[in-house]
Amino acid sequence: MIHPILEPLIIQVPDTALSRKLIEEERSYKEITQQLIHEQQWLHGPNSCNDT
Repeated sequence: MIHPILEPLIIQVPDTALSRKLIEEERSYKEITQQLIHEQQWLHGPNSCNDT
């Protein structure tokens, strides 16, 4: 079950985003944050970010 405070944020993330899957799996805060940072960088410059 997703924490009620996080739900409004999670519904804004695409279903296919890895960060959403990590949140739904209740992974560690550090792991989720690192993935969100990676996705944010990709959104700002999708052609300049390495997908590794």
